[in-house]
Amino acid sequence: MSGLILVFVGVFVVGRILQGVADNQRRTGTVPPVRPAGTAPTTMTELLAEMRAQLQAAQQRAEAPTTLPRRLPGTAIKPSERQAVVQLDQDDGAEALVQRRIDAAEARNVAWQPSDHKRFDAEIRKRATPVVPRKAASTSLRQAMIWREVLSPPLALRDRDEI
Repeated sequence: MSGLILVFVGVFVVGRILQGVADNQRRTGTVPPVRPAGTAPTTMTELLAEMRAQLQAAQQRAEAPTTLPRRLPGTAIKPSERQAVVQLDQDDGAEALVQRRIDAAEARNVAWQPSDHKRFDAEIRKRATPVVPRKAASTSLRQAMIWREVLSPPLALRDRDEI
């Protein structure tokens, strides 16, 4: 128990020392030397200096001028500040589109003549050229075996005669 109390006291003392160093640097405006890029801080002083530099950089970015107007939430936009709204009307070409669709349907929906029926019948009865099955190459056989293993049930769930 006394070891735990000793650790807490040590942490408290180190924190107070570092706070005193930070306060002294803040008053005098001195900053510890800069570490090489890509190296981690090795002391609390380096870590504090790095965090202060990041905080100052963030504050400078926040104070930088912006192109956006600064306005409090809930304040109304003045009519002179509003941008012109572009009206987009898609109904202008709607009637022409409907008419093109009607014309295409009427051109497609004509009665077939006997010659059209004969041409269609000949087309569907035309025999395709037979396909000669090729011999299975070793790569395709290997692929078939792999897919069989991938798609089949696990070994524990297979029947004895399948293994």
